[in-house]
Amino acid sequence: MNETNGTAVNDTSTDVVWSTAERIPFAAYHLFATLASLFGNTLVLYASIRRDALKLDDVSLLFVKNLAVADLLFTLIKLLPITVTLIVGEYILGELCCFASAQLHWIPACVNVLTILAITAHRLRLLRPPYRSFSPTTAKRIVALIWLIAPTGTVMSLALGSTSNFTSVTATCFSSVFRSNDKTVQIFRVVLLGLFTVLPVVVVTIFSVILSVVAYKHSKKTSNNHQRSFRGLILICLVSGTFVITLLPTFVTALFDANNIVDMLISCFVFISSFSNPIIYSFTNQEFQNYIKSVLNDFKSGFWKNNRVGGVAEEEMKEKQGPEEEEKEEEIKGDDKKEDQEELGEEVDTKVEEVQGLAIEDQIASVVP
Repeated sequence: MNETNGTAVNDTSTDVVWSTAERIPFAAYHLFATLASLFGNTLVLYASIRRDALKLDDVSLLFVKNLAVADLLFTLIKLLPITVTLIVGEYILGELCCFASAQLHWIPACVNVLTILAITAHRLRLLRPPYRSFSPTTAKRIVALIWLIAPTGTVMSLALGSTSNFTSVTATCFSSVFRSNDKTVQIFRVVLLGLFTVLPVVVVTIFSVILSVVAYKHSKKTSNNHQRSFRGLILICLVSGTFVITLLPTFVTALFDANNIVDMLISCFVFISSFSNPIIYSFTNQEFQNYIKSVLNDFKSGFWKNNRVGGVAEEEMKEKQGPEEEEKEEEIKGDDKKEDQEELGEEVDTKVEEVQGLAIEDQIASVVP
């Protein structure tokens, strides 16, 4: 790519290169990708944490949650600003957002890559003697290590004096280390791409091929346990396969000069992985599929209409109220009844006293001449 494609944010030229007619389909795609990623990954997190809708082993579930978090962060940091820029037609989000988009998006991107590597390694470990998975504690340590390693590229980039520039072709901000001709920066770029892109892609590809072969063999077995194992293998194979396929085209822009349309199409292709995982889960995990259907059915039947949300909340509050709360309500009602009875009794006594007083006065009047 030519250096002229990138312009600083504080320059006057922050318009995208595409005409309105060319920009509309790109904007529509990025808007769909953004909404699908935000909705799908949020649903994955909620379904796995609150509803236990993803029936996976604890370790795989932890990695799936980590993937969803990474995809959400990547969408907010990278994909959402591009969507806004394409809709408006120029970059309006300011230098701080440009810095986050250019420098910080590598963190969730690296987390995504390393988590895919970890989950494929975990599934492969289950297929080899002694057929033991990572313990939940080990899996948590792996996730923590992933998040510690992920900022390495960003820290080193900033240490090399990287700046954040806006490119009008892909409507996004990028780090200047990927356009610099300095030899030190070029070495850093090669190491970064090798460790966090090329090597993980090669390893994940090998693991995915092995898992695919095993999944094919398991597909011939019809027992429930084998079928469930087969579905789990298919899920991991599809997730890792989609990751590899969507990431490979980035090598074109990293190693070769490409024209504007190729750059933009590759950028669009890469973003598929940010929203594809929830779609894969819905097709390969029956429990998650049923959960999505229930959500859609609730929405179609007027979940947001006729005050049903308030009704559901009220019912949930009643369910949360235990016997103690009910007893307290009964006591309050009983106290109110007692007070009413006491007031009624006092009124009756007053009337009786008045009647007795009148009777005595009549007796006295009849005796005294």
